[in-house]
Amino acid sequence: TILMDGDKTVAASFSALAQYTLTLNTFGDGAVTADPLPEPGGFYYDGTLVTLTAVPDPGMQLDAWGGDLTGTYPNPTLAAGAFGTVTALGGVSSNGTGTDAYEAGLDRTRTIDALTGKAAAAEELIGSADTAFEADASKLAAAGLAGRHVYFVRIIDGNALRVHGKGSVAGNVLSRLGLTNAYQGTVNEWGFATVEPSALAEDPKAAIVVAGPVRDDQMAAVFDTPLGRALPAVRAKAVHGLPVTWTFGGIPSAIHMADAIAAALTQRSAETGN
Repeated sequence: TILMDGDKTVAASFSALAQYTLTLNTFGDGAVTADPLPEPGGFYYDGTLVTLTAVPDPGMQLDAWGGDLTGTYPNPTLAAGAFGTVTALGGVSSNGTGTDAYEAGLDRTRTIDALTGKAAAAEELIGSADTAFEADASKLAAAGLAGRHVYFVRIIDGNALRVHGKGSVAGNVLSRLGLTNAYQGTVNEWGFATVEPSALAEDPKAAIVVAGPVRDDQMAAVFDTPLGRALPAVRAKAVHGLPVTWTFGGIPSAIHMADAIAAALTQRSAETGN
């Protein structure tokens, strides 16, 4: 407002608003919509409020946002100038695909970190796993355990075990440790089979490692029965309970698994020679 009580001059100065692009990526099955749509040149003017909507495909869900947006709210609003690249991370799995679960996990890790601008972090994590596997393999070799045949199992009940074979994270870890997976039978798409305890007698030279958490009464229900006591590994005192071990996890879980297996085998080898 200006009071006109004489001759006056007014000048209005205008400057162009900054323009920003919004790049939308998805990982997993689904899409992301933006409201409003960008200007015809593919940009938003500084300060424009943009609402994103995650649209998962049937059977999928939004796990998280990545890039310049974090959180899990399905309809976030952000202002132009505060964003650049946004990635919607849908539910993904490297297990249950019928492929090598650990190798699939490496691919997923590289893909997710590339989409979120953290490719270097992915390679650092993968490199740390390789270093850990090599260190554990060296410990096993120094203890004379290179090539040792090992069954990797999880106890379901006294009459049923989940034994991990080809394609499982456990199978891959055993190989990276320079050990031999004693179970060479048929597995499901998750890389394991459900067997009776008697199946662990098929390789009489094999040790048995049992994924934790596992209680003493669970171990006794399998290995302290007439059948259990007759198993070659039980007679040889080569059954090893592990601490909490996640058999369907990613790279950190595989590192923990390798460390636990190496520690159990080398400790028992020092104590009993098995």
